[in-house]
Amino acid sequence: MRTRKGAKSTACKDLLTRISAYLDGELPAPACRAIEAHCRDCPGCAALTEGLRRTIGLCQEAGRTPLPDAVRERARASVRRLLNRRPQGGSGVTAPSRSRVPRAGR
Repeated sequence: MRTRKGAKSTACKDLLTRISAYLDGELPAPACRAIEAHCRDCPGCAALTEGLRRTIGLCQEAGRTPLPDAVRERARASVRRLLNRRPQGGSGVTAPSRSRVPRAGR
């Protein structure tokens, strides 16, 4: 990712501006091929791209894992406490006293 004297190359900067769209599959094929070619020649950008790809995969996997009931109930209780707090100074919107947080995946 670095050229002489630590300056980022134009190709590296371009990759950084388009990495999200690339990983989300939103770029046209020629742009994807250009990024992939750059990553073959730039170990820093290759590592960044692969690291982000793995992070996205882990986040997706974690989102599919159901929370244990005890954790879900603690989270709901925390949300209820936060929603039922009265704002300081008497201004703002307050939540109804019996707020219901929907259960995910049920």
